Amino acid sequence: MKTYNAIDYLHLSVDEIWALPEERFKLVFDDGTIECNNRTLIYSWYYWEIHRKYPSTKLLVNHHMGDRLVTPGLHLDLLSAVAWDAYFDSGETINIDELCKTVYEITNSVYNNFSYNLEAYVTSLSILDYIEIMEHPTIVEANRTVKPFEASINSCYEKVKDMLYKTNELPNNNVKRYCRSDLVSSGQMVQSVSPRGFVTDIDSRIIKDPIMPGYVSGFKKLQDAMVESRSGSKALMFAKDPLADVEYFNRRMQLSTTIIKHLHLGDCGSTTYVPFQVREGDLTQLAGKYHMTETGLSVITRQSTELIGSLVQLRSSLTCEHPDHEGVCGTCMGQLALSVPLGTNIGHVAATELCAKVSQAVLSVKHLDGSSVLTVFTIPSIDRKYISNGELPNTLYCSEKIDNSELKLIISAVDAKHISDIFHAEVKTLSVTRVSSVRYLGFERTSKGVVTNDVVPVCVGTNLSSLSCELLEYMKVKGYELSPTGDYVVDLADWDNRDPLIIMPMKHMSMLEFMNNVGVMIESSTKDKAAKKARKLKTLVDYTSVSAALMDLHEVVSSKISVNIAHLEIIIKSAMIRSAIDKDHRLPLPGQPVVFGSFKDNLERRSLGAQFAYQEQSRTLMKAESYTIVNRPSNLLDTILRG
Repeated sequence: MKTYNAIDYLHLSVDEIWALPEERFKLVFDDGTIECNNRTLIYSWYYWEIHRKYPSTKLLVNHHMGDRLVTPGLHLDLLSAVAWDAYFDSGETINIDELCKTVYEITNSVYNNFSYNLEAYVTSLSILDYIEIMEHPTIVEANRTVKPFEASINSCYEKVKDMLYKTNELPNNNVKRYCRSDLVSSGQMVQSVSPRGFVTDIDSRIIKDPIMPGYVSGFKKLQDAMVESRSGSKALMFAKDPLADVEYFNRRMQLSTTIIKHLHLGDCGSTTYVPFQVREGDLTQLAGKYHMTETGLSVITRQSTELIGSLVQLRSSLTCEHPDHEGVCGTCMGQLALSVPLGTNIGHVAATELCAKVSQAVLSVKHLDGSSVLTVFTIPSIDRKYISNGELPNTLYCSEKIDNSELKLIISAVDAKHISDIFHAEVKTLSVTRVSSVRYLGFERTSKGVVTNDVVPVCVGTNLSSLSCELLEYMKVKGYELSPTGDYVVDLADWDNRDPLIIMPMKHMSMLEFMNNVGVMIESSTKDKAAKKARKLKTLVDYTSVSAALMDLHEVVSSKISVNIAHLEIIIKSAMIRSAIDKDHRLPLPGQPVVFGSFKDNLERRSLGAQFAYQEQSRTLMKAESYTIVNRPSNLLDTILRG
């Protein structure tokens, strides 16, 4: 096998690189040697335009695609590797805007040259490709053994995905090629050759019976065809009012977050850190953030698996000490700051990053509608001392860490209107969803003579839970008391924590419900006054710690979409104020107590440019407070009012 130096190919022309003979050879880079062929070299060569423009950049092994398949992600991976290596090799002296221009030109060249030169290699799909897959032993066995249960269907999907995306079987099958190149949705592919699975109705309730045939086999039963029709119904419904609601939410978010105006590259020198518990799956959202180690600041990457399970000390925009209180420094924001164009309003960027993914998910609800699963209830850190998740995804238990001897459970009379039914029938014969529809539970704990009362939410958005059969049986045997307000008080001294306490609803959280939950938390506002009074819904104004607020918002957001922590920090920071009592809604100074303002109050008590761009302009003009508050931060929209 011949050996060549990669540097010798760097300055070849486009015609010369495409004229290379078909062969496999060794290619020597500045940091190692790899085996490759001319096809992978041609593709990688386009990304070396950055080396040609910035000659001091080392030509490294990870600047070549290696034996990886060409996928949508490969383009971004190579661009990212080469561009950032060039930037840091230069001592961060390269102009970011010029580097981004080069990246854009590379993207354009790759698209144009490969579209033209590879025209003869364009292929298509045939039903015969699908039949070949359907007759493969792995797929036949997976479909033969699958049962109409969530766990069995999910297991079947995993077997099908392994065969389609990870094995080298059926190398000439075009469907298999598309799968391995990540050109088709894995969710839609498995539903084509294996069970369609569970479907949700327009109210997000999971229909009891799954569709067991796949799209290739066809739906021969009338029931299956009618159940599948709900996907189309959801698509039509979400394309109207829900999409408008999402865009209205986007507008509110952008108006409130633009208070964070500036990004200052460099380091403010802050020594205040935000503790963050890293869990499996968090590294993607934490990528680029700096954290303090024994040797100083270190950057978190997707490969920082040693941090999983540990408590890291993040440099955060929430504790940035830059003199510009309406901006943050690049170190506090993280390496993501290097991707922000000069002069960009980073508050607007943060809101757009969050809202764009929600909007796209709502718009593409039919295409993203896989086999529905129960929405897993995320327990906020503050509530884990009382409840914990069970083995089944729709059960909640009393925390094993809590002492039940002096613990009482309080159930709202409004949530359990038919609790008396347990005394007139066998509990096991009752429908728990009819006996109770629980929004929250109250816990009264006595410790050393001190009584503590806490309220814990046990619902997923508008989806209410139910008291378990075991709890209802316990109440029937042990009885209960009535509080002065008529609520049910249950002594848990003899309760077995191994029994489920709450049964979660058999519903799948839609993107619209998800958006409402995120909006309620960030905007600290809800029309449900009873829920607000009971603290059923966590909102930012409930927090006095930026760490707890960041962790809980991250948990809510990451349950559906992936947004970098840096953007969530900016969103949270935009809601922080100096004093609610003094109606001073300017961003706080370093070291001030953590106080959050609601969206409504922030909009009315900050610059009126954003308020007039929102709604109720006449009400604002007639309100005395509009003229008495003078400590108002400026807004980008002020020039429209001033003329």
